[in-house]
Amino acid sequence: MPKQKKYTKRMRPPSLHVKFARWYTWTMVFVFADFAVGVIMGATLFSILAPNVATAIPRVYAVSRVTMAVTGSTQAVASPSTYVIYVSVDGLRPDAVTNLGPSGAPNFYRLMNEGAYTLNARNDYDITVTLPNHVSMVTSRPINGTSGHNWTSNSDPAVGQTIHSNKGGYVAGVFDVAHDNGLRTAMFASKTKFSLFDVSYNAVNGAPDATGADNGRDKIDVYVYNSNTANLTTRFISDMTALPYNYSFIHYTDADTVGHASGWNPAVGSAYSNTIKTIDGYVGQLLQLISGNSTLNGNTTLVISADHGGTGTDHSNATLPEDYTIPMFVWGKNTGAAADLYALNTSSRENPGTTRPTYSQVPQPIRNSEAGNLALYLMALPPIPGSVIDASQDLATSAGGPTSPSANAGPDQSKTDNDNSGAETFTLDGTGSYDPDGAIVAYEWNEAGTVLATTPTFDHSFTTGSHSVYLTVTDNDGLTSLDTAVITVNPYVPPPPATTIHVGSITMTKETTIRGKKTNCRATAAVTILNQNNAAVRSANVTGQWSGSVTATASLSTNRNGTASFRSPWTQTCGIFTFTVNGITLAGYVYEPTLNGATSGNISF
Repeated sequence: MPKQKKYTKRMRPPSLHVKFARWYTWTMVFVFADFAVGVIMGATLFSILAPNVATAIPRVYAVSRVTMAVTGSTQAVASPSTYVIYVSVDGLRPDAVTNLGPSGAPNFYRLMNEGAYTLNARNDYDITVTLPNHVSMVTSRPINGTSGHNWTSNSDPAVGQTIHSNKGGYVAGVFDVAHDNGLRTAMFASKTKFSLFDVSYNAVNGAPDATGADNGRDKIDVYVYNSNTANLTTRFISDMTALPYNYSFIHYTDADTVGHASGWNPAVGSAYSNTIKTIDGYVGQLLQLISGNSTLNGNTTLVISADHGGTGTDHSNATLPEDYTIPMFVWGKNTGAAADLYALNTSSRENPGTTRPTYSQVPQPIRNSEAGNLALYLMALPPIPGSVIDASQDLATSAGGPTSPSANAGPDQSKTDNDNSGAETFTLDGTGSYDPDGAIVAYEWNEAGTVLATTPTFDHSFTTGSHSVYLTVTDNDGLTSLDTAVITVNPYVPPPPATTIHVGSITMTKETTIRGKKTNCRATAAVTILNQNNAAVRSANVTGQWSGSVTATASLSTNRNGTASFRSPWTQTCGIFTFTVNGITLAGYVYEPTLNGATSGNISF
């Protein structure tokens, strides 16, 4: 058969519509694949190279002429302080503290040893006088500019004048935030011009409370003025013991007052230096208040700074380092031990050396005007509305390492040297000390550099006078804490000169003898004479009378033991012998029968 030809079907070329459909389908496939690969690769790279949100790139926060460097969003403090005490030492130069040293300013040095601090903080750039800088402390604003509080007067405010009326709008402060969040607030002031705060934040001029429950417009619950800072401190301690304020502001005028009168002379022995020692004593009382109170201890942060320094008898030249250099101390809860505030805040604060940075410099130095927002941060409260200084609340006071122990040397004690020996023995007890995150491993008690004991408790004989005994405790992390107990031995006070005498006692004894076969009897009355201090009186003339078995009168002088021994006549009538004192005489004394221990004595045979 002939070979059959194979049939091949010819395909028609695809139409234009079919070509477009195929092109669109493959395009979508490639787009989706590219997206999927991009997502997978992006997620992988992000997991490997994820940014550290805890150390975000610094940003600049600027309002008007004020620039502050911040490092991320506001962070809540890990364990809020229930109480914050802010102390402004008016006119405090840091070198006055360092010149005094640990022995002259032990409590300021305790703040440095146990807390975070700097001796190179700054006040306001433009103005270095008292009231404007204190308004900055309360409001966390500079003085000048649209973002400033604009209070420049350093005198008592005029009647009806407030921070707000002067600014032309409400200027919130630390008292607003604390009070509106239901916390108790107080200001203790030692200058009359501080009435500005009481008036500005009272029930009439304070802003309405728009936070939670309505706590009223009066932002300062208690305002106390007293130019006597010793009494001011006593009142504050009394109030804090009875019902503590959550936020309190204390102002000490002493250094500023003496500076204007005698000069800002930081040399030891000057009037100004001696005043810093007095203020150091007030700081010691505050530390003892916190350490010795179970409510405050472990729950309180103490912040201390100043409004300005000074040189000569003035402090108003804002370009002088002596006027613009101030300290800041932060001690207690949420603070590091012996920590430099600049070292804790390397990315957000810069030590200015001896310079005077403007508000536009980044980073800023630590300023006293950070006080308001720092206090609120420590209490886990938001910043002051409208504030621009530390508005990010990023001033660190602790590196987050081990917590320092808390030393407790016990209460101050005093005794009187009643035996005139020149010394008295005391028991000191440091068992109230503790370490919140470990254990105390060492105790050391010392006075003026001499170690007295290395045990939690000990007995010691102290001589007449006042003794500051320091207890240093060391925990298992090597951190230390110091507390002071003042031991006072009051000198012997001799009793007042005696002016009266009396019969202390009458002791009767008897004896017999045989005479001519008859028994004879007699009695003896030993009369002791004392003065009003119950001391034996020598050479007093005592007169008395025998009655009963014999009748006779007698008179004798007391011996060196204050005793006159009267013997009755002998008699054969051995019955009852009675001796009665009729009188006592001695030059310079008055006989006082009402003090007599006895008037008469008797004895029977």
